[in-house]
Amino acid sequence: MATRRVNEPAVPGDPTAAQIQSLARNLNELIEESERLRHDVKIAEQQRRKENIVTLGVGALMCLFLIAVLLVAIQNNLIASRTNQIAVETKRSSDQLFDCTLPTGKCFQNGQKRTGKAVGDIGRTQLYIVECSRLYPDQSGPAFDRLFEKCVTDRLKAPPK
Repeated sequence: MATRRVNEPAVPGDPTAAQIQSLARNLNELIEESERLRHDVKIAEQQRRKENIVTLGVGALMCLFLIAVLLVAIQNNLIASRTNQIAVETKRSSDQLFDCTLPTGKCFQNGQKRTGKAVGDIGRTQLYIVECSRLYPDQSGPAFDRLFEKCVTDRLKAPPK
């Protein structure tokens, strides 16, 4: 019977002891590499989560900033609109004020006419009081008051001469 060498397989086709040790070393190295990779993947995942949180926080801050900018823009638009309304109302009031205070204004001229008519009506009333009092020289009392008032009223209703 032939003696077998240490590096020879017991059964033809089986690996030798050196091959098994080499495979065991390679397997151990692969396991170590696998653990390092798993550790690196775990660290990378933790880093990615941190980055996602930071990205989410920055995104939220940007959204808040955008909302604040939009609110300021809307507020400015409302203020500008109200300012425009006030300017239009002020111009309208100013135009009316000028129209009523300048001699060339329609309001001023109408006021002059109304004032002239009022002064004329006062003058006519005084004239009619004098005329009517002469019609009833020796009368007095409530009956005279009614007659006198009717005389002045009737004359005021008639168109001026």
